[in-house]
Amino acid sequence: MKDTYYFSHDYNARADEKIIKLLKVMKWEGYGLFWALVEKLYEAGGEVEADMDCIAYDLRTESDRIKKLCEDFELFYQKAGKLRSLSVDRRLEHRAKKSEKARESAFSRWGNANALRPYMKRNAIKERKGKEKKEEEKKEDISPTPLKAGAEPKEETAIQFIVRQYKKALSVPENDKEWDKARFPRLVRPAAAIIACFQGDEEYATAWASRTIARWKDWAVKNNKSFTLERIAQDAQDAKGKYLELKTQEEKENGYSHNATEMGFNNSNKRSHPTGMAHIGEIAPGAIKKVGTGN
Repeated sequence: MKDTYYFSHDYNARADEKIIKLLKVMKWEGYGLFWALVEKLYEAGGEVEADMDCIAYDLRTESDRIKKLCEDFELFYQKAGKLRSLSVDRRLEHRAKKSEKARESAFSRWGNANALRPYMKRNAIKERKGKEKKEEEKKEDISPTPLKAGAEPKEETAIQFIVRQYKKALSVPENDKEWDKARFPRLVRPAAAIIACFQGDEEYATAWASRTIARWKDWAVKNNKSFTLERIAQDAQDAKGKYLELKTQEEKENGYSHNATEMGFNNSNKRSHPTGMAHIGEIAPGAIKKVGTGN
């Protein structure tokens, strides 16, 4: 594959007086042609043949427009039959100086840099191949580490439970870890939002989420529609008021000793899966920690 590089592009380039004049005369087409021609100069090392017909053919435009671009706005100049740009010259010179400084620094540190380069290159290739091999191994096996004999299985978090209920409602196989890897990081936020709506009360939140997701699944099947976990999180916002009202009532009557069953949910909606999506912590280790749940 051919090596590709980048060049700096000032974010306020269009505010340059010459560019403003270009925009006024040639509109945004001229602006696009300008940057396309700048790219050609960098690709060619800073200069190209000043053949307007060939440049126009390459950029799929008319030669008179290229001629106007190159001659009327002081953005390019010609030297010895070559088309150049002062700004491109300046940046390429800066790049060359940086490369030279890097080479001198390497030579100062290592001695004969040229002699060391093949050795360094071999190590770099070896290191890269080792890294690629590890990445491939990760892709091939994203399942959790097998439990040791007698070890207790991991208990899934409330967030994992809610995502699993949503996954189940979509009829995705529970052991589809590729789905988990691709979707879980995005679904963490709405799941955490659901828990936060109920002030971090995970027992109540998971029971409520389970029942609400089931209700949305029935609606989706009946109407041949789809629904998102973000939509469930919106419902949680609407249910927040009722939760706070019941919680206040419970506090007054029982000194705040409510649970999910007392507030209208049966045990079938509670979180009881011993492992569930616990493996997600290894697929996306940072996803759960980054999103607070209100605890």
